[in-house]
Amino acid sequence: LARGDFTERADESTGPPEFRSLAASFNKMTMQVDQLMRQQRDFAGDASHQLRSPLTALRLRLEQASIDMAELDESEESTRLHVGLTAALAETERLQRLIDGLLMLARAEPTIAAVDVDLSEVLSERGRTWAPLAEEREVNLVVEASDPVIVRAGAQTAEQIVDNYLDNALSVSPPGSTITLRSEIVGDWGVAHVLDEGPGLQSDQRERAFDRFWRAPDATYVGSGIGLAIVERLAAASRGDAALDDRIDVRGIDAIVRLPLADSRRGATPSS
Repeated sequence: LARGDFTERADESTGPPEFRSLAASFNKMTMQVDQLMRQQRDFAGDASHQLRSPLTALRLRLEQASIDMAELDESEESTRLHVGLTAALAETERLQRLIDGLLMLARAEPTIAAVDVDLSEVLSERGRTWAPLAEEREVNLVVEASDPVIVRAGAQTAEQIVDNYLDNALSVSPPGSTITLRSEIVGDWGVAHVLDEGPGLQSDQRERAFDRFWRAPDATYVGSGIGLAIVERLAAASRGDAALDDRIDVRGIDAIVRLPLADSRRGATPSS
């Protein structure tokens, strides 16, 4: 139950009457908690889904109004209205990201079916995908993941985690800095790192970073505040964990995800 597996049941058929009674009570509690959790996820998912359609319609209307405004004379009044419409469009985009994130959180199961995944391959592939955007922002993207690191994780879980980490890293990385993607084996864990050279976070801020809707007080980028909450939920569903550490060599953040090694890799020599 602590791992989120609400299919588990205590044995009610054996043992003294007191044990059987306790097992029955425990199983009843388990079913009630499972039902409450499902109701909560269903509500969040339904609410997020229902909000998407009117929000999309609103954004389309604002975009059309912005186009119409651009065709008017460049008077002070039209310029002011155009600026207002642009700001409103930015807010609808922020709300859209927020709703998408809430929907992903609602759909994330406490545990998910795991498959074998090569973390090094994931980092290399996501690095290639994000390279054009990094180049556009004048940020170097380096991948240090040559040796296979085979872990057990939900399908697409590692990709989604790395994408969220990369999105955050690019948001805070100044031009000319470097983002490094690195994989390694530590004990029975496969570990992926996304290291940036941004402003970093204080220790108390790192502790709160995975809270839903939390953003650093001095954050200069626009975000929904739930990207790291999604990362934590996805990692936990694969029996792993996520963390943010300070970098030792330079200023910045070391965004980490640890996932259990596949059985065939347990006891393998740690990466150097």
